[in-house]
Amino acid sequence: MAADFLNATTSIDAPYNTATQNRLVNDTTATEVLNLIQSEDSCAPGEYWESDIQTCMHCPVNFDVTFSKKLIEFEATDQERVESITLTNNEDFYVAIIPKKLPDWLVLDSVESVYAGSDIPTILGAGESLQFSMSIISSELEEGT
Repeated sequence: MAADFLNATTSIDAPYNTATQNRLVNDTTATEVLNLIQSEDSCAPGEYWESDIQTCMHCPVNFDVTFSKKLIEFEATDQERVESITLTNNEDFYVAIIPKKLPDWLVLDSVESVYAGSDIPTILGAGESLQFSMSIISSELEEGT
């Protein structure tokens, strides 16, 4: 259909004018190729990967879901250490918890959910909590991580 339109409205002597109604602008000074393909790794902070539609989606910003600890630090020597953490839904509606991406060196485990390391969402009702444990695989850590 687009080809038919262009064939009917353009010719070699009068090519299609991309500046018509300022819809398209050709920036000849651009040095980087425009890449319209998104991947899970291309999601910016505040976005998550929606595999069904192969695109990055904006994370909700107003939901009151909190962790019991703001910071957990591990040392490379903490191979056997397991840290417990609780995620609590403080809203009065259900929320779905889906991990964005877990580093290879982090191990999550939960007896309450298949949450740990999967794309399957865990649903938390109003006021519900999810407990899980975290440990590390020090051999997978890069220096300085």
